[in-house]
Amino acid sequence: MSNEIMRAIWKLHGIPATTKFVFISLGDQADKNGRCWPSVRHTATRTGLSERTVQNAIAWLVDAGLVTRKLRHGRSSMLSVHPAGYSPRSTNDYAAEDKPAANPLTRPTQAVHPQPAAASLITPIEPSGNPQTATAPSVTAIQENTNTTVARPGPRSTNSKTYLTWRQYAEAYIGRYGVWPVWNGKAAGQISHLIDRLGPDEAPPVAAFYIAINDARILNNCHSLSDLLARAESYRTQWATGQQINSTTARQMEATQANLNSAEMASRIFQGGDQNAFL
Repeated sequence: MSNEIMRAIWKLHGIPATTKFVFISLGDQADKNGRCWPSVRHTATRTGLSERTVQNAIAWLVDAGLVTRKLRHGRSSMLSVHPAGYSPRSTNDYAAEDKPAANPLTRPTQAVHPQPAAASLITPIEPSGNPQTATAPSVTAIQENTNTTVARPGPRSTNSKTYLTWRQYAEAYIGRYGVWPVWNGKAAGQISHLIDRLGPDEAPPVAAFYIAINDARILNNCHSLSDLLARAESYRTQWATGQQINSTTARQMEATQANLNSAEMASRIFQGGDQNAFL
């Protein structure tokens, strides 16, 4: 725990009480550089809050520029807390930022120098080593705490049913492809259906995990939501076990089992237990 970080967090104003409680918990677990690796479940246990409440609180902190998040598929995300330079903003300010632009697929091309009171509009997927010297975001490294004007498609309200799951999917998507996924009525319905099938706690991390899967079929479709829904429960199992199973892996496992079956049959024949079916 860094006493300096904790003092800075306690002095902050304008943060919802529950969100600040989560922020304090993260700061308490952070090292001197502000980095920590707590799981949502662990933070929920420490604070006595539900996992969904913790997820929404972290999303709020990321939006406000107080926390940056680096996704680590199959493991807890790395969070970096940096309370310095935060300035409370009104609800209208947040609403203005959530208003979608005319072209939701526009990729950020240039960032200006960080402003002390500015908050990042998107969650960094792979924070750069020295954000102060970065001049433009890349596919896997998005500058921290910039005032970059960027279209962020998706639901406006953090209380929306689809907000958190879409956010996890979209952030992982732009981290892999460098562009935002398409957000429209069909996408909203698909995300809602995914939540109905997996639940609000597991749907967000499964959606992010799905983007990391390397399978020829879903790569050809650029990790579409349709493919995610087609095998949602399968991807949930892969996420829970931390093991990707694509078509190549499945064929290897099938061949291994066939070899084992052949070995067992040969052993029985050698021992005189069975007759050779081919004689």
